[in-house]
Amino acid sequence: MLTELVAALAVAAIVMTALLPMLVQTAANCRYGESWEELSRQGMVMEETIFGVLRFARNIEVSPKTVRCCDEQNGLTGFSVKNGRVYRLLSNGSEQPLTGSVNAGLREDRISVRSQGDRPYFSADGEKIHVYIELYDAYTGQSWPCVLTVTPLPCQWEDAA
Repeated sequence: MLTELVAALAVAAIVMTALLPMLVQTAANCRYGESWEELSRQGMVMEETIFGVLRFARNIEVSPKTVRCCDEQNGLTGFSVKNGRVYRLLSNGSEQPLTGSVNAGLREDRISVRSQGDRPYFSADGEKIHVYIELYDAYTGQSWPCVLTVTPLPCQWEDAA
């Protein structure tokens, strides 16, 4: 009886030793996949929003961390980067977070924004507006680049006239 118990414990230990690395790897892959999904979701929403606003913008003011402009209804709008997040500047003077989460302790809080290399977040070259933002997940080390060059349509219409 004692021999059978020792044999059963030995088999259980061997099985656990074989399965434990697989379980750890599965959990890491699951975490990696969740991170990639969150980065891609926030990255695509950020790219679409920034491009959509800047494409129809007028009276544009660009600084390294902020771009301000007038929208189609002549309301002041734009984008600002601070505290590791991108904010949409609304026409009523408030800010709406475009990346991250406003609730502390959620999974999105580990995702922050950083510039790509030594480039500013926003820059202008004539009529073109350049955006160099990178979403970064500190937990997994993954990143999602947002590199845009937008020429606002009002500038193109003025040139064509």
